[in-house]
Amino acid sequence: MQRFFLVLIVLLLIISGCAISDSEEDIVNDLTIQQSDENTKEDQPNNMEQNTFLNPNVRTMDLQGYADYTGTYIYSVYQYLETVDELFNDERVINDSIVNDATESLKRLLEEHEHYRQIEEPQPFNGLSDVHSVAIYEIELLLEELNKMKKGQSNNSLEHARRHYENAILSHNLMEREFMSLSEEYGLY
Repeated sequence: MQRFFLVLIVLLLIISGCAISDSEEDIVNDLTIQQSDENTKEDQPNNMEQNTFLNPNVRTMDLQGYADYTGTYIYSVYQYLETVDELFNDERVINDSIVNDATESLKRLLEEHEHYRQIEEPQPFNGLSDVHSVAIYEIELLLEELNKMKKGQSNNSLEHARRHYENAILSHNLMEREFMSLSEEYGLY
């Protein structure tokens, strides 16, 4: 009895598959239509075009320019923090050179932050600004701990520096998420 049902199911699948399947000619026609100049990928709207009309008062070239600069800035913050990561690699011996490189990298990051702060921030980026201020606060505390380490003032400076570094990385990740969310919401990329 089970074999009968199995054979019946297989036959039904074969019959329905034959009835639904496209012929070679249909497949070739579909490919030709898809590849024709009339239906190119460029004609299909992207997120930027779709979201342009969601809030026309907010979506301006100023917002796009600020987003471009912010995206570059977020990436450069990541690169500076990567330089500091060498300090916390368990396989390396910490020497003055590594601490000096990390300190210089953080100083350059804070200088770039000062330039970033000079640009007027559009209202939609207020949430990103809040997360960014937390990241900068942690980076400043990290720099203080590294300076203490260079001067030999504290035995726990490396542990404290690691904690501030990890908090800065977490804040940076939140900045990236917020930036991507804003980019999608306003169709910036």
